[in-house]
Amino acid sequence: YKEALDAYFEASKLIDEICNESNILNFTNYNNIAEIYAIKKDYNNALSYYIKALQEARQLKDKIWLSSAYNNLGYYYYRIDIKDLDKAIDYYEKAKKELDYEQKAHVVFANVIDENIAHISLLKKNYKEAYNKYANIKVSEGSYIFRRANVFKYQCLVMLGDYKGVEKLDDTLS
Repeated sequence: YKEALDAYFEASKLIDEICNESNILNFTNYNNIAEIYAIKKDYNNALSYYIKALQEARQLKDKIWLSSAYNNLGYYYYRIDIKDLDKAIDYYEKAKKELDYEQKAHVVFANVIDENIAHISLLKKNYKEAYNKYANIKVSEGSYIFRRANVFKYQCLVMLGDYKGVEKLDDTLS
């Protein structure tokens, strides 16, 4: 990982020499550096670079990059620093607010974010809330996210002891 980090740091220097303003290259670079630090379990540096990516995205004033930066911070608090799941939800909600729901790619991204929020509700043992969030994910029937959401809806219903709900879900999917 050292070689990869060195390469990204060198790339950052070159980008700064060539470009005098914020750009997508720095944004991507910072996210990649954050990911490497996360893999290495160097979470303080990972968070620091996710925040740098967010700052870069704010300068870019591009909604999809800003949404992506918020999503990455949500992911950090959801997957890495799970002590603060509410902070993860806050970042995921900020990510969703930046999306343009007229664009199909943004809708797909919103579904992934919604699925992550539903997973957090499940982790918090908020089964009814998790079920509702999974049920509200808007994807085409048969898609990967649709199938995953149904598996988690089953899990929520079982945890709630709602076996009639499980039967109804079975009927609607058959």
